Amino acid sequence: MAKQASIELKNLTKEYVTHEGTGTFLAVDHINVNIGSGEFVTLLGPSGCGKTTTLRMIAGFESVSGGDILLDGIRINEMTPDKRDSSMVFQSYALFPHYDVYDNVAYGLVNKKMDKKTITGLVLIAILLVGFSFLSRPNKEQLAAQQRYYDSIAQVQQREADLKAKAEAALANNKEAQTTDSTALFFDALQGTDSQVTIQNNLAELTVAMILDLLRHVMPLHKDMEKGLWTRFIGSEIKGKTVGLLGFGAIARLVAKKLQCFNVEVIAFDLYPNEQAAKEIGVRMTTQEEVITKSDIVSIHIPATPETHHLFNKETIASMKDGAYLINPARGALVDLDAVAEALTSGKLAGAAMDAFEVEPLPLDSPILKCENIVLTPHTGAETKESYYNVSMTTARDIIKVIKGEEPEHCVNK
Repeated sequence: MAKQASIELKNLTKEYVTHEGTGTFLAVDHINVNIGSGEFVTLLGPSGCGKTTTLRMIAGFESVSGGDILLDGIRINEMTPDKRDSSMVFQSYALFPHYDVYDNVAYGLVNKKMDKKTITGLVLIAILLVGFSFLSRPNKEQLAAQQRYYDSIAQVQQREADLKAKAEAALANNKEAQTTDSTALFFDALQGTDSQVTIQNNLAELTVAMILDLLRHVMPLHKDMEKGLWTRFIGSEIKGKTVGLLGFGAIARLVAKKLQCFNVEVIAFDLYPNEQAAKEIGVRMTTQEEVITKSDIVSIHIPATPETHHLFNKETIASMKDGAYLINPARGALVDLDAVAEALTSGKLAGAAMDAFEVEPLPLDSPILKCENIVLTPHTGAETKESYYNVSMTTARDIIKVIKGEEPEHCVNK
């Protein structure tokens, strides 16, 4: 008999980046399950509740965002699927029409090079349990359904080949052109050749740019020069400072990576901390209080919810370090602009940068517009040529997955 094992899930969590790229959503929310050796367990729930995602994490086909998977008490979060000694049956047809039931069931065991007696025993037990005849072959209905599945795949593959030929011909006829036509873009999406399909990088770059602008007064000095002034402003270096990231999703992690070359200390808080990612990047996960009160620069990367509305109000800003900088590339509702304006005027904050506002366009009589050392951009964090290209690639790939009968990666109504 095959070895039986116990499985324990401790606060198992899986989160994905939202379609907008500005936050995350939970697909699996802190599951705790103990499955004893020999137990038979069924996960039951509506479509999209996380059943398949949980099984894929146990099998090693999905990375774990938080929590642990224990197999016989051993943590296997980072263990590759082939080392887990587990199996997963997928939902698509996978019958060999030229094999009888016995040979179909035995196929995986044969590939594992088990001895014939063991294979025979395991297969016969499995077949008898479900009431099959081990000499029967797939019936006409099963074969017809399987053939329809294979036919649909063949049609998609043929369309891919046609698109590839068309793209190659177009590129061959216009080698000097710097623009790429829609066919070539679609072909790139099919093949997955574009390595920059991330719609978070634009916001991460803007965040770093805002920090550097504030520390060195780049835009105010430029405006002074337009007026004929030769201002010798003494700025600050980012080196040696503590940057606190409120939220540690995809965008914040990219910000942290980009900041490493500046020799700063990066600390972060997240409700669902990804300790592994933090360790790899060199970020210290801590409390929300420490991020706010101990950082020289606080950068906000959390979603706007009723609980986070005006999180940065008078009281919160008062608890920040004197002369700190506040960066908000996320959502306007997270910040009380009047409180920020007051803190900038009093000198409590040395500077602030905002890309999103609670009311857009920002009213001309807003007090924040009269402040010095403020960087404001009209919600343009995602407005780059590369991001438009990447969004097109992401959309194309999801369309292709739907055509193939697969689940799209960025489904908004899941």
